[in-house]
Amino acid sequence: MQHYELLFILSIKLNEEGQKKILGIVTDLIKKEGGEVIKNEGWGKRKLSFQVKHERHGYYFLIEFDLKKDKLKNIDRVLKLTPEILRYLIVQTEVKTEEEIEKERRVRERRTAEEEKKLKEKIAAEEKPEEKKPAREKKISLEDLDKKLDEILKEDVLEE
Repeated sequence: MQHYELLFILSIKLNEEGQKKILGIVTDLIKKEGGEVIKNEGWGKRKLSFQVKHERHGYYFLIEFDLKKDKLKNIDRVLKLTPEILRYLIVQTEVKTEEEIEKERRVRERRTAEEEKKLKEKIAAEEKPEEKKPAREKKISLEDLDKKLDEILKEDVLEE
């Protein structure tokens, strides 16, 4: 058996009873195909990134389940033919052990600690008073530059 996650979006036109009905149909379908539903969560109403079937919002649901790979086609077919489901995605996932979850948590904590340290260093560097830069020489106007150039050219001509 493989472990899968099914994320689907239901039409905003459905009331709470309609949502429960569709959710029941999907979970019953998984069980009918010999699968076992591990987790079932509703994420609530959310705005869609773009219009889907002329709708801007939808109800999101996530179902984790175990099922044989060859039984997945029937579930996919039924989800495609259900008009209340705007979009869905089935992804095969790995079941993580407690050790793997703990290791990921430690890595995440270490990364955030390193990021905080870098951020503090950056802030500290920005707060340091700026060192005085050497004063630049006074800018010369174009007229002065032309005069100076003429003088240099006259000296070169006279020397030759």
